[in-house]
Amino acid sequence: MSVKKIVAREFVWFFVALVLAVPLSILFTYFIALEPEKAAPTMQELVFQLDIMIIGGILGLVFVYLVRLIKWAVKMVVN
Repeated sequence: MSVKKIVAREFVWFFVALVLAVPLSILFTYFIALEPEKAAPTMQELVFQLDIMIIGGILGLVFVYLVRLIKWAVKMVVN
């Protein structure tokens, strides 16, 4: 396989992982069930929620690549 095809495939996978990381970060934040202390959240609570969403997005990105790596490893063992 040529280098151009490998780079193009990795580029596509990177964007697929980014697109999948957004809903995964929202689910991550939902499962943590952050609730504001009062009726309206304070600025610190909003910043904390954004931090949690960013961490969830990074975890989603890592796990998409981890699943891809496991798929590759299983394919190598089977062949």
